Amino acid sequence: MYTSKVEGKRRPNWSEEEKTSLVEEVSKRLDRLSSKFKGCGSIKGTKMKEQAWMEIAEALNMKSNFVKRTVEEVKKQYANIKQRGKKKYSINNHNCKRESD
Repeated sequence: MYTSKVEGKRRPNWSEEEKTSLVEEVSKRLDRLSSKFKGCGSIKGTKMKEQAWMEIAEALNMKSNFVKRTVEEVKKQYANIKQRGKKKYSINNHNCKRESD
């Protein structure tokens, strides 16, 4: 597994190409990542989600010759992308409502 930091040095920022690839890879596995597993099968479901995240990280790392990302970095970046998207949507939606008043 790759380490997220090397002796206190900062990792390179995610490129737009990496972010686009991340969203594409997550979209391919969205059924496994967004499912709600309940009951005795929840442990199996959690393992399925972890496996999906590992596959995403491997796919991104195969595309990149320069930066190798960990599963934790991949999850965090996707959470950031979702958060920024929700914020942008909220601001746009709020502005649209104001214009209609």
